[in-house]
Amino acid sequence: MIIEKDTIDRIFRALNDQIGVQGGSAIGLVVCGGTALTALGLVIRTTKDVDVLGLVKEDGAGIHIKKIENFPEWFCK
Repeated sequence: MIIEKDTIDRIFRALNDQIGVQGGSAIGLVVCGGTALTALGLVIRTTKDVDVLGLVKEDGAGIHIKKIENFPEWFCK
Protein backbone atom coordinates (compact mmCIF):
# COMPACT_ATOMS: atom_id res chain seq x y z
CA MET A 1 0.00 0.00 0.00
CA ILE A 2 1.27 3.46 -0.89
CA ILE A 3 0.97 6.04 1.89
CA GLU A 4 0.32 9.62 0.76
CA LYS A 5 0.25 12.89 2.77
CA ASP A 6 -3.47 12.73 3.60
CA THR A 7 -3.10 9.14 4.75
CA ILE A 8 -0.06 10.00 6.89
CA ASP A 9 -2.07 12.75 8.59
CA ARG A 10 -4.96 10.31 9.24
CA ILE A 11 -2.55 7.69 10.63
CA PHE A 12 -1.04 10.15 13.13
CA ARG A 13 -4.48 11.48 14.14
CA ALA A 14 -5.68 7.89 14.67
CA LEU A 15 -2.58 7.16 16.78
CA ASN A 16 -3.30 10.25 18.87
CA ASP A 17 -6.90 9.08 19.34
CA GLN A 18 -5.73 5.60 20.38
CA ILE A 19 -3.36 7.06 22.96
CA GLY A 20 -6.32 8.87 24.48
CA VAL A 21 -8.58 5.79 24.38
CA GLN A 22 -5.88 3.68 26.03
CA GLY A 23 -5.42 6.26 28.77
CA GLY A 24 -1.81 6.81 27.79
CA SER A 25 0.17 9.98 27.84
CA ALA A 26 1.43 11.77 24.76
CA ILE A 27 4.50 10.33 23.10
CA GLY A 28 7.02 11.89 20.77
CA LEU A 29 8.25 9.64 17.99
CA VAL A 30 11.38 10.11 15.91
CA VAL A 31 10.24 9.37 12.37
CA CYS A 32 12.54 9.41 9.34
CA GLY A 33 12.42 8.69 5.64
CA GLY A 34 9.65 9.48 3.20
CA THR A 35 6.99 9.72 5.88
CA ALA A 36 8.88 12.40 7.80
CA LEU A 37 9.67 14.42 4.68
CA THR A 38 6.06 14.27 3.50
CA ALA A 39 4.58 15.02 6.94
CA LEU A 40 6.78 18.12 7.20
CA GLY A 41 5.75 19.22 3.72
CA LEU A 42 9.34 19.19 2.49
CA VAL A 43 8.61 16.86 -0.42
CA ILE A 44 5.53 15.39 -2.02
CA ARG A 45 6.29 11.72 -2.25
CA THR A 46 4.61 8.45 -1.54
CA THR A 47 6.01 5.86 0.82
CA LYS A 48 5.10 2.35 1.92
CA ASP A 49 5.89 2.58 5.62
CA VAL A 50 6.54 4.73 8.67
CA ASP A 51 10.09 4.37 9.99
CA VAL A 52 10.10 4.99 13.75
CA LEU A 53 13.61 5.28 15.22
CA GLY A 54 12.99 6.25 18.80
CA LEU A 55 11.14 8.25 21.41
CA VAL A 56 11.63 11.94 22.13
CA LYS A 57 11.58 13.15 25.73
CA GLU A 58 11.89 16.81 26.63
CA ASP A 59 12.77 18.13 30.07
CA GLY A 60 14.54 21.07 31.65
CA ALA A 61 17.90 19.74 30.44
CA GLY A 62 16.81 19.62 26.79
CA ILE A 63 15.57 17.13 24.25
CA HIS A 64 16.58 13.48 24.54
CA ILE A 65 16.11 10.69 22.03
CA LYS A 66 15.76 7.20 23.43
CA LYS A 67 15.83 3.89 21.62
CA ILE A 68 12.49 2.10 21.73
CA GLU A 69 12.97 -1.19 23.54
CA ASN A 70 9.34 -2.26 23.25
CA PHE A 71 6.24 -0.54 22.02
CA PRO A 72 3.27 -0.68 24.41
CA GLU A 73 1.05 -3.72 23.76
CA TRP A 74 -1.88 -1.56 22.61
CA PHE A 75 0.40 0.12 20.07
CA CYS A 76 1.19 -3.19 18.36
CA LYS A 77 -2.44 -4.24 17.82
